[in-house]
Amino acid sequence: MAKKITGADRYNLMLALVGYLIHNREVSMDDLASHFKVTREEVRSALVTVSFSGIKGYDPGDLFEFDYYKFNHEGVVKLILKPAIDEVPRISQRQAAALSAGLNYLRDIEIFAEQTEVTELIQILAQGTTGGSIPEIQIVPGTRAAELASVRRAMAEQRKLEFEYHNMRGEIKRRIVEPLLVSLEDKNITLRAFVQEDGMVKNFRVDRMRGAKVLDEPISAAAKAAEVIDANYIADQTDTEVTVEVAPEAHRLISQFNAEVIESRPDGTKVGIIKIGHLPNLGRLIASYGGSAKVLAPQAARELVRDYALSALGETAMSNLDREDD
Repeated sequence: MAKKITGADRYNLMLALVGYLIHNREVSMDDLASHFKVTREEVRSALVTVSFSGIKGYDPGDLFEFDYYKFNHEGVVKLILKPAIDEVPRISQRQAAALSAGLNYLRDIEIFAEQTEVTELIQILAQGTTGGSIPEIQIVPGTRAAELASVRRAMAEQRKLEFEYHNMRGEIKRRIVEPLLVSLEDKNITLRAFVQEDGMVKNFRVDRMRGAKVLDEPISAAAKAAEVIDANYIADQTDTEVTVEVAPEAHRLISQFNAEVIESRPDGTKVGIIKIGHLPNLGRLIASYGGSAKVLAPQAARELVRDYALSALGETAMSNLDREDD
């Protein structure tokens, strides 16, 4: 027997009616009332409410509507679905410019030079922007964008790369490397490349490169066979081993340096050995963890961290005073 409904039941009925009509586009109100075991008047009232309802971003009638002649004169509900997007969406000039810059870069690479698809995509982008044209983006030599463009070209063509590198010690050295992988590490774009003279994979921050250029020499079989370790820092033979104690909040320090864990405590604290290439940078690194990381050894590393903390507080470094350690 049909029943009169109110409140939440009526809301549920409206949802159910829409779902049912999507699968059964044309149904009489009598059949709907019988199917949902409610009165014909409840069905009509619910459908009228649905027809005047909208959702965020769409007004009533934008997504669907009923055939109102059939609804009012024949007692038949016919659902008419409307496409949510009437036209192909157009992207902004800024979005198109970013895509076009990458495509133009690909077009200048030897292996893509003969592929007309790249040029066609650039033309399609121009047609799809709100202004009908794409503003040009220039890559200025000497900027990180220019160095990164050279890195990507070397990788795409599998050629060696030469650049001037400014390391963390402030030293400048001309390097010839065989690029393998580019990754984003702590907001820094890093190139992992095989270095023939060292016989190993090393990390190079792109923002520390100057004058990168692609050489004609292809990368070697040794570079192709080299293992790229999934770690933010790749240790060197001259690095200093530092024993650190880290709370759970600083566990990233262990993974960041691919550290050897020598002790794991019940409270989550870990003791591990990390390798640091330039010890004076250790103070800033440990301080970035806000007390969750501590240096246990060697003593020189402890003093550097202590002096950095005192300097940050505006005090004189203890290692510069004639005082005994605590």
